[in-house]
Amino acid sequence: MKVLAFSGYYLPGYKGGGPIKTLQNLIEQTSDSISFKVVTHDRDLGDTNAYGDIIFDEWNKVGSSQVFYIQPGLKGFRQILKLT
Repeated sequence: MKVLAFSGYYLPGYKGGGPIKTLQNLIEQTSDSISFKVVTHDRDLGDTNAYGDIIFDEWNKVGSSQVFYIQPGLKGFRQILKLT
């Protein structure tokens, strides 16, 4: 099974709190039977700068999932449209 998840914040972020850990744990516990792709912001909650170790406009391997980091505003919306 394949799952596409949209989350406001995800790894390597931590300021978004519980939802980040919940999604991470769900992915790790079910990765044997479910393939996850996550679309999320390119920065942590409250930060003005993007994560330094991500690749834009590409899927990034994070743990057992693939993560696509989007930029704020209209640019991020266009990035999502390119995924479909």
